[in-house]
Amino acid sequence: MYRTLLAAGLVWWATLVQWPARGEEAEEAAPPIEIELSGRPIETPLLKYRLFPEESQLRPGNAAVILLRIGWDNTAFFMHVVPMFKKWETLPLGDPEWGNSGGVLPNSFFAEMKRAAYRRDAAWEYPIGESLPRGEILLPDIQGARDFVRAGLVGKARYHLTQGQLEQARETVLVALAIFRHYARTPSAVVQGNASANTRAILGCVDEMIGQRDSPNLYWALTALPRPMFDLRPSIELEQTIEIGAETISLADLDRERTPERWRELANKLIDSINDFGVHQLQEAKSIDRAVYLAYAREMAADWAGQLPENGSQASDDEAIVRCFVSQRTRNLQQIAGLVGLPPHLAIDGLRKLDEQSQKRYERLKVSKQAGAMLLMNGLASSVYSVGSVERKIDMLRVIEAIRAHVAAHDGKLPESLADIADLPIPLDPLSQQPFKWKAGHKVGRLSAPHVAGGRDPNWANFTYMVRVP
Repeated sequence: MYRTLLAAGLVWWATLVQWPARGEEAEEAAPPIEIELSGRPIETPLLKYRLFPEESQLRPGNAAVILLRIGWDNTAFFMHVVPMFKKWETLPLGDPEWGNSGGVLPNSFFAEMKRAAYRRDAAWEYPIGESLPRGEILLPDIQGARDFVRAGLVGKARYHLTQGQLEQARETVLVALAIFRHYARTPSAVVQGNASANTRAILGCVDEMIGQRDSPNLYWALTALPRPMFDLRPSIELEQTIEIGAETISLADLDRERTPERWRELANKLIDSINDFGVHQLQEAKSIDRAVYLAYAREMAADWAGQLPENGSQASDDEAIVRCFVSQRTRNLQQIAGLVGLPPHLAIDGLRKLDEQSQKRYERLKVSKQAGAMLLMNGLASSVYSVGSVERKIDMLRVIEAIRAHVAAHDGKLPESLADIADLPIPLDPLSQQPFKWKAGHKVGRLSAPHVAGGRDPNWANFTYMVRVP
């Protein structure tokens, strides 16, 4: 079945986020993150506390092997205990049930995770471009990353916060951030989206840590995190070919000599894949008659006929169908690859416009939006939002810590403006490239991020902090 790693990721995001049209009313905003803020000056030395392994402490070795062996060596625990981890992600810190948590994650497991966090490399050894078509490659470690690594480490960090063990909580966050970056080394939008969500979850523990009395100031620890945490470009570059059945075809490969029978086979497999995806995966599209594809391919001949030695009318019906969709997909991917290299606010705006252009193709071809995303690789704006939301979260936490340093130096008073914080650089919002919004009263302040131009931000990328000082 024609369903590549990145295509699966785009469809996953397409089902998760329904983008409103420009000017359409935004969904209800996510609730603000509330923090009781106590002043804390910048630490000395600046990186006394870290949230990511120091380069000199990294060791050679493959973190993936260590992480995968935890599961294989403890199958009974994974079957009976790990499914219960999720409740520790949301249980209030003051709930007495924490007394029954046992620290959530066994010390022996955490020791292995820490070993993995301090490895320089993580090679997951997916057979990309080797024995299996990309559409048949399974990604079993995604569920493990979410159900065990994320829930276990978030739960462990929060357990330490209930005990006032701030140093152990900080170390748990460090291990988690390093591991999630290891997971994201797989060039797949699915994996990177999952790693982004997991990273936002562990950064939520930093929200809670900052609210603890005597919490260290993590401004420079946050500033020293690797940026960007995740890179989408390898995932996009991986998709410069299209898999039709067992054959991988690039735009240049279309000129290879094929028999009429082979063109017919490729065209049929392409059509069946799109129909099968729409009908069986999302129950949105009905099987589309072959004549619809052919009429579309002939109508769009200007997109692909120039690749032929002669006029496109010389191509058979089957060749026309294959050339049309391979050329359109390649053209879209080249545009996407260029756009993703731009700053996020420009990339998102360009990707949205590309989606709008392609929406007209969906309507003319009469396939579902999700099947169109698979075919033309649209919908990537939500993936840029996903990885960009991590950068936004980190920089908003930097601003919060800068405010804590200001409070410590000004008799417990909040700054009236972020410009009043003179001793520390205040970052711009990495998604919009605009200043963060800050409004302060006597004891309460509100920090928020501006929306990216041209639309609203999804809730999981839209953070608002309400801070209170004693």
